[in-house]
Amino acid sequence: MKKIDIYILLAVTTYCTMFYSCKKPDIGYISDFLSYIPNKFNVPQGKPMFTDPIVADGSTAPLSVKMTGIRNKTTGAAVPEELLQERDVLSYKGQITPADNTLELLSKKIVKAKFAPVRVNPTGGRLEFSGATSFLPAATYVIDVEASNTKGIRIVLNAAEFILTPKQSFNASFGEVSLQSQSPTEPNPTANYLYDVPGSPNITATRDEKGPNKIIFEFIDGKGNKFNPQAGEIVILGGSDQFGAKHNDFSMFDPYYPVIKTATSLEFQYPDLAPEFPLFRLVDNDFLGYRVIYKIPAAFNKRNRNIKITFSIRFFDPGTWTVKIVMFPLERVV
Repeated sequence: MKKIDIYILLAVTTYCTMFYSCKKPDIGYISDFLSYIPNKFNVPQGKPMFTDPIVADGSTAPLSVKMTGIRNKTTGAAVPEELLQERDVLSYKGQITPADNTLELLSKKIVKAKFAPVRVNPTGGRLEFSGATSFLPAATYVIDVEASNTKGIRIVLNAAEFILTPKQSFNASFGEVSLQSQSPTEPNPTANYLYDVPGSPNITATRDEKGPNKIIFEFIDGKGNKFNPQAGEIVILGGSDQFGAKHNDFSMFDPYYPVIKTATSLEFQYPDLAPEFPLFRLVDNDFLGYRVIYKIPAAFNKRNRNIKITFSIRFFDPGTWTVKIVMFPLERVV
């Protein structure tokens, strides 16, 4: 090789080495495939919940995320800004237990604070839904987000889709209406309740949203006659079942106010700061945890048997609730 060629080669090599060693290296990485998994899910109206962070797909941390749009999927219209504003919402600071049996103790675990219905956590992009979704119409919504890090910015359209399902105002389950196997007047009557009353027991609940926080239970026979708790026609069963589960009455969930017995109902006032009621379960089971049991003594029904009434109920909106427990074909002794 000629001398001049060698010098040229050396010069080019030196120039390239200097060029690449002086060039600022790329910093970080941001994926083109950012996503939520799952990206379609249900959100019950008024119930706090959150998703996992956005899947970064190898993007350099930290990843900052913000919501750039939210719209109704059906209409394509953007959600009005006033519906996304912060609202006063009752929320929990800690788990409520039966030990929180005074209003003072309860107030230490429930607070009123301002929350937006939908929020994107700026660090990681977790989607957060608060109790303020009660003020957002039930519909299917689509969210767009913007993610950024040291490398750059990505716009993620249709990043997530959520169905805001209508709020459940109350939930009730009937366990059973059962007869004691023998009349209390018979010799050595057993305490077992073995036979379900035939027919279709039914629970309905209506709410006066402007009324005080109160729950009114009415126990009604098949002919529309109301049993009289004031006269002892509806009483606490007490004791436990054959499995050792305690027979609780509704007062076990409401240690905050005395029970009021009237000629037609049992009435329970409940705290204004309660986001729902009851506020706690007595055992870790959706039915048994909220189960209540009452007894109609034999003298007050024409079956001449003690009758056990078992049900479970919860309320998710404030106001005065009237609960009618209708038992077919029981008949009250008038």
